[in-house]
Amino acid sequence: MPETTVGNIPFFASLEQDIPIILVRGNHTQYNITPEALQIHDTARIYYVNSYMEATGLLLALRHKIAPEATTRPILSTKPIYL
Repeated sequence: MPETTVGNIPFFASLEQDIPIILVRGNHTQYNITPEALQIHDTARIYYVNSYMEATGLLLALRHKIAPEATTRPILSTKPIYL
């Protein structure tokens, strides 16, 4: 859903039921109701993306149990394991 329309029943129901919420920053509306405006700081299940294309990729990652942190840059460096 657009980032500026979070003051609705589906948003609050999703928060209450621990359903992930994907907010799109690239879609602006006239409402200007953001989580920050409502002083919602529980962002464990709220994901921000820049476009609906990015939201689609995030949705697929969540559906296939891929951690969103594993798909964003910078990717943490790894150390080689010598056997």
